[in-house]
Amino acid sequence: MNSPMEREEKQIWELADVIDLEYFLHQYAKEKEGYVGQPGLPEREIYLNHIEPALTKMPDGPERRKAILRRWLHLKQRAAKTENSPPFSGIILPGQGFRRIFTGALFLLSTAGFLSGSALAAVLLFYTGKAPVNVSVYIGLVILLQLFLLLLLAMAGILRRVTRFSLISRMFSPFFLKWMNGIGNGERRLLSAERAGGLRAIAALLEGKRRIYGPLFFWPFFILTQTFQLFFNIGLFLTTGVRVLGTDLAFGWQSTLQISAEGLFKLVSLMALPWAWIVPAEMAHPTLSQIEGSRIILKEGIRHMATSDMVSWWPFLLLGVFFYGILPRCILLITGVNAGRVAIRALKFDTYECDRLLARLTTPVITEGRKVPETERVAFPSSMASLWEKEKGDRPGGGLIVILPSELFSSLDRDSLDRRLFEATGRKSMALIPSDLDFSVDSASFPAPERDPSPWVVILQEAWQPPIRETLSYYREIRRFYGPGTPLMILLVGKPEPGNIFTPVEDTPYGIWKQVVGGLFDPYTHVERIVA
Repeated sequence: MNSPMEREEKQIWELADVIDLEYFLHQYAKEKEGYVGQPGLPEREIYLNHIEPALTKMPDGPERRKAILRRWLHLKQRAAKTENSPPFSGIILPGQGFRRIFTGALFLLSTAGFLSGSALAAVLLFYTGKAPVNVSVYIGLVILLQLFLLLLLAMAGILRRVTRFSLISRMFSPFFLKWMNGIGNGERRLLSAERAGGLRAIAALLEGKRRIYGPLFFWPFFILTQTFQLFFNIGLFLTTGVRVLGTDLAFGWQSTLQISAEGLFKLVSLMALPWAWIVPAEMAHPTLSQIEGSRIILKEGIRHMATSDMVSWWPFLLLGVFFYGILPRCILLITGVNAGRVAIRALKFDTYECDRLLARLTTPVITEGRKVPETERVAFPSSMASLWEKEKGDRPGGGLIVILPSELFSSLDRDSLDRRLFEATGRKSMALIPSDLDFSVDSASFPAPERDPSPWVVILQEAWQPPIRETLSYYREIRRFYGPGTPLMILLVGKPEPGNIFTPVEDTPYGIWKQVVGGLFDPYTHVERIVA
């Protein structure tokens, strides 16, 4: 496993890093207290001094975006380690806690799988010398049941390919998220109340972002289940081999079902197809005469059965466990590990929190008399046009579609709003649309999605007016119009005053808006309040 420094240098992301990123983004948002338009000087200095020098040769694009976030995360992780130096070195980050628990779970499940497989083989191969071991039970419980489970897994994979619906992911992702919620139960004794609350908040954030991270969280559970199954089959295989080599076992078959020797021969011949072309014919599976000779007839006992017929079953049993148990689980385990890595590499990190952080890191600070380094001093003009033109070729992403109540439109200070939004997002206003929350009317003024492939939608709302059903319905219509991945910012202002709409927003209405909009369960919709 790569060290944090090696992962940062090679731009490698692991699931633990994604968890830590959400943790630090949550801490960052908490520090900003839900406001937009605040000075971004500290973040800008971090970018100029510690991030940009390491990325001078990397061109603009998605990989540079990931590299900036990866470097920022490494700086945060390193700062946390410094902060947690002795005597507080036992304090862990959420990603480190996840890595510890996941590693421990792998060990426990490997051990449990091996012991349970060994125990099952010992029970199924228990032999007293009076009656042969019934291979019908062994084949049914060990081989056919596993074959059935593999077929179900294959059908689920086909269903996902055809319908884009992952039944297994939908089933297991919630378990992973609940596990994340308890990730600190054993570790929180080492944490302060604030940090323990942060871990709980991260679990809640990940739950809310299931649409983004849900498939990613499926793979750890998949890896754990395949690890258990692999070691279960290894225990079966080794115990069966030891019992065959170390004891004088006699195998036979019988079933309550009326199965003929010919029918059983066809079944074992079909099951032996994966290895029949590799091993000698006499070891691939019992012949028809051997199957007939090893049939258990209770009234006749064991004396009528030839030894060569009874021992002909053990190669088939061992090969069945290997080809239907060990080999598929090895393939699935490797597939799960690689698929997890691919899923992490496919992350775009295009959430609102990432976009907001990147904007504050990479956007020059606009000042009105504030003391900043000479290299970063950009005077705020009466119009933003010159700065926009200067930055136009350098800014990634699209513009801002700003929607505001019609009654605020006439008294809006456009330059003041543009400055706040540009400092917060690094984007300029592409459209300013007065609205009465009638989507059928407003949509005629919306820029078409194909005009700007990655816009942000900003909706100004007066916080003293509570969010009602019609308002939420309006948000849903905008979401359908611009698609599921478009950031939607609900920007709260206080009760307007003559000549000024940017008045303070109190905590109570802000909390109400956060709670109600959070009920939309939309990871790309966020509530903020503007700096007064």
